[in-house]
Amino acid sequence: MSATATQRVAGIVRTELADHGITQAEVAAALGVSQQAVSRRLRGQVSFNVTELHVVASLIGVEAASLLNPIAA
Repeated sequence: MSATATQRVAGIVRTELADHGITQAEVAAALGVSQQAVSRRLRGQVSFNVTELHVVASLIGVEAASLLNPIAA
């Protein structure tokens, strides 16, 4: 079974956060949501919205497009 777009983006974001040592708690604080809400997004159960992706990209120090397409990174 192929991963959905939501799951692929979640995987990219998870990898980037881990590579940069950014915790779910830090992401939650930046987004103004609970850690549980971040966890659901990182597991691919809930999609990140555009604004959330921009905030996460800013935390990581990359362009938001690189979180949608690893080739753009």
